[in-house]
Amino acid sequence: MWSIEATRGRDELHVNAGDNLMLDPARAYELWALPGTGAAPVSLGLMPKSGQWTLQLNDAQRLALSRSKQIAISLEPPGGSPTGAPTGPVLFVADVAVPG
Repeated sequence: MWSIEATRGRDELHVNAGDNLMLDPARAYELWALPGTGAAPVSLGLMPKSGQWTLQLNDAQRLALSRSKQIAISLEPPGGSPTGAPTGPVLFVADVAVPG
């Protein structure tokens, strides 16, 4: 549905939405880093519903992503999670691939 690629320094995520996405226009799709070991998910931003998008990551997001073996996308109200944690169902979970 989306392809997500981090820059080498993990300052940004480049996100491409698939051409045939069938998404709920009244909801947001939020990307989360899953640091594991009991740590809370960290929002990396909202996913685009079409086209290409660049998500700028702050220090906390970069750290969470560097500690994560997986990322997830949850279904949220417009504007994203109001609590800072996933509030809707988790729709997708994917492993973080590390080039090397």
